[in-house]
Amino acid sequence: MQQSTRIILLLVLPLTIYGTFFFLKDCCEPEGDPELRKGIQLVRYMSAPWQLRRSSFLVFYPDGKPSDFVNWMFSPFGTAEWPPTEGMVEMDEMVGMQARSIGAPILPNSVRMSSFQLVSEPGKQVVVKADDTRGMILVEGFLDPEGPPEITDGWPLKLPDKK
Repeated sequence: MQQSTRIILLLVLPLTIYGTFFFLKDCCEPEGDPELRKGIQLVRYMSAPWQLRRSSFLVFYPDGKPSDFVNWMFSPFGTAEWPPTEGMVEMDEMVGMQARSIGAPILPNSVRMSSFQLVSEPGKQVVVKADDTRGMILVEGFLDPEGPPEITDGWPLKLPDKK
């Protein structure tokens, strides 16, 4: 191999690898604000069938619909079962270690969670809604209540199999 070919390979190969890495990083990174995504992860976590089986949800709503889930999630019984917030973890690192060990999301202090409708106070907010006709839990993440949603998502509420 000629000396000039080696030099070109030594220059081009690292740049190609570097460029590919940044292309893949940008194309594969989830869209939207990371803190809003964590709020949405909290709703996904709480509505997962394996988590519903461990929660009080099925005690109150054995044949629960998505709107029942939203009502329960924001009730005193549901909020008692929320994973910890960043503030709780800052006060007691053991709380954070326990949450991470079971795969529970940690809600950022900067994200407000609300049910069914947007709260007009400024700041990041995740609104949890329901569509009972389609059996869907719907979420919208807002950077500011004055603007459009930054993130929208939805998934079916799947109740765990009854035993």
